Amino acid sequence: MATTVFAQNEKKDTTMTFHDIDSVVISDNGKQVSVAIKGAKNNKDTEFLLNEPSKDAEKQSVQYSTSSNEFRIYDKCSDDPTKPAYFVSCNLGIDLGIIKNMSGGLDGKVNSLQSIEISWLNALQLIAKLPHRRNAVSLSLGFTWRNFRRTDAKRFIPTEDESFYVYDYPEGSKPSYSRFKVFSISVPLLWEHTYRQVKNKKGKTVGSNFQLGAILNFNNYSSLLTKYDLNDKTVEEVSKLDALEPISIDLYGAIDLWKGLGIYVRTSLTNLTTQRNYYDYKTSTAYVTGTEMRPVSIGVKWGF
Repeated sequence: MATTVFAQNEKKDTTMTFHDIDSVVISDNGKQVSVAIKGAKNNKDTEFLLNEPSKDAEKQSVQYSTSSNEFRIYDKCSDDPTKPAYFVSCNLGIDLGIIKNMSGGLDGKVNSLQSIEISWLNALQLIAKLPHRRNAVSLSLGFTWRNFRRTDAKRFIPTEDESFYVYDYPEGSKPSYSRFKVFSISVPLLWEHTYRQVKNKKGKTVGSNFQLGAILNFNNYSSLLTKYDLNDKTVEEVSKLDALEPISIDLYGAIDLWKGLGIYVRTSLTNLTTQRNYYDYKTSTAYVTGTEMRPVSIGVKWGF
């Protein structure tokens, strides 16, 4: 061990001479090359671990990917796995989950099993892999579509200022559902850790990841749709709203379980909807319009 450590700290231009060598053994374990000199007259057994990685290790570092559904647009990956690597890619994976509203009381209650979130978070992704490729930081551009749905005796009702509140269905009607839909442009900033690496059928090294970080949402579209039966007729009420906060922030965590399939959790750190404060001077009453929506979702993801 002492000889090995000494050899690793040798300068590259150091020259050592061995006399009457019995054998030289060169070993390549796929990560590093070692040279063992045996039976030298002046130093019988000496082993050197070369500072340069093996050719197999270099090949693996170039082919390394975190997804089997990824298309590289730009790739700047060093042959030396101890140096950072950068690439831009497009990932076809999606997130599909169910939503629960954690605020808003009874007015903000939604049917979680019918409230759905669909996200494509890696439509365009810039990844900076840190030395040794196990950890990375990614900045992405994607999209999120959320559909909040309630099937109880309450419905979403629009206001004159394009906000909304929750109230009863018309008397004598038979409720079907009322839904609030939101579309956002999402910008995730995530830390990624690769905890497992395997080779697929094409010989490409694919990593299983754990992800954690924040998602910045630019909320740019929302609408209401309520459907019920009244007087033997089906009534549909459709309204386009201006009920969203321009920007909201989510906390996001995900883990890959098997061949690109994983689970994720996403919770909003800020209110998704806009609440407006009013004061009625005639009655000296202050009130708030708009229902608070602060969703948390859990679901499955495909293709990191």
